[in-house]
Amino acid sequence: MSTSTVRGASQRPPRLRFSHFGLSVQDIDAMERFYSDVMGFTVTDRGQALGFDLVFLSRNPDDHHQIVLATGKPANIPPNTVNPIFGPAINQISFWMDGLSELRLLHGKLLDAGVKPITPIDHGLAWSLYFPDPEGNNLEAFVDPPWYIAAPRATARIRTGGPRSRPRWRRAPPA
Repeated sequence: MSTSTVRGASQRPPRLRFSHFGLSVQDIDAMERFYSDVMGFTVTDRGQALGFDLVFLSRNPDDHHQIVLATGKPANIPPNTVNPIFGPAINQISFWMDGLSELRLLHGKLLDAGVKPITPIDHGLAWSLYFPDPEGNNLEAFVDPPWYIAAPRATARIRTGGPRSRPRWRRAPPA
């Protein structure tokens, strides 16, 4: 291969698409239950490799895995120094939801599972719920509204009504 061919290949980025992510975990059983029971993933495989216990999960029958849980997460990782809700290494893992009814369904499952805190945010370009998994990884579930609003924007929403009532959101008072 000539030098000019290698240089020519660097004129555009390589073709790629996101496939999956792996999480280092301390309690693989608790994490498997959360991602299966609350988030609706299916365990597609499990085993050991390179010294890790592994669990593979997917919500897409065409993908062997979208998430890999792997043992080996060290204890006492310091929190994010700007906002401790967000992760120290992975800021957030985001899941697109197919409409408000699905976001509400997930909200109910999170409440039933005792997940806290659940933080609703209006980004303008997305309506989101932020919540931790059992090991504190920050997750986002979001719905795209039918319009575009420039980002970044984050307006906290607070839930009114009882814990099992239909969610009614209003703007949170300014901080």
